[in-house]
Amino acid sequence: MRKSIFALSLILLVFTFSVQGQFVSLTPKGGVTFSDFYTATYAKSSFKAGMAFGISADYKLNIEKLFLKGELGFEQKGTKYLYTVDVDGSSTDGNYYTYNYINLPILLKLKIGSKNNFFLNTGIYTGYLISGVERYQGTFEGQYIDQKNAMDMQNHNRLDFGLAIGGGVGIPILTKDKIMLEARYDFALTTSNRSGSPLEPKQHTLELTLGYEFGLKNK
Repeated sequence: MRKSIFALSLILLVFTFSVQGQFVSLTPKGGVTFSDFYTATYAKSSFKAGMAFGISADYKLNIEKLFLKGELGFEQKGTKYLYTVDVDGSSTDGNYYTYNYINLPILLKLKIGSKNNFFLNTGIYTGYLISGVERYQGTFEGQYIDQKNAMDMQNHNRLDFGLAIGGGVGIPILTKDKIMLEARYDFALTTSNRSGSPLEPKQHTLELTLGYEFGLKNK
């Protein structure tokens, strides 16, 4: 089922990039992510920063100001747990988890404003986990430890599927080109692990990116 969802998302993305006559812009972009687990009963965690980069394409639909937006990119997600070891609070240890995904969002994009510089996005995304790192930083028996280990992929769901919503602004700099500032929130519907735990941690991620939109047709 999970492989079918990822394959379907990939097919939709390829279809999006193959539409003839509607291709209006191409935008390479990069930025940062702030992600965490969410669940009602999971141990307290904190947002962890990561990086994101990729490329997106806009296609004009036959509805005024409405576009289909397809993306392909790399995105880091994860979380961190910080806890006090000493009674006096003088020592804090931490566990850090980083998940590296190939991300495939398919979004509807609505341009707003008299000059169409502002926009809203909503849709779905599918991510495929390609690798991960577990890191421990802390003190054990008086010795400081900073240890990294590759994640065992057998314990994690490769597929990350969910909903996406966001928006941004395009700042015109040439006749057709723009500097793009965008924020997007991804809300996972699939769990991150395969342990069978009733806690069922899921990812939620805020992504902030800066891009350069190459306008290829009048919009």
